[in-house]
Amino acid sequence: GLGLAANTVIVYDLQANYQTLAATVGIDPDAGAAGGPKPSVNVTVFVDGRLRFASGPVCQTTPARPIEVDVRNARTLVIRVSSNWDDNGDLSNDFAVLAGARLIGKTV
Repeated sequence: GLGLAANTVIVYDLQANYQTLAATVGIDPDAGAAGGPKPSVNVTVFVDGRLRFASGPVCQTTPARPIEVDVRNARTLVIRVSSNWDDNGDLSNDFAVLAGARLIGKTV
């Protein structure tokens, strides 16, 4: 899986070799355990520049959400985690988890 802080962008060069991005989106269960602002993020996935998934606001009380994104014939995959810009801009606990994140190859 992937653990990503708010305002992180990851770009993958897929070279049209995959079929699906699968993961479960949620908040890191340890985020905010030591106090401070409540974690909250948005997760977006772009395939060849087109938005293919938008989580909307995700916080600790938001149930984890499984996603499957079609990436067939795609060249570029972008995963972006952004803050909800609450808590006066304090991002210190804004950590998303894409549990079990994996790219599933093409079937032959």
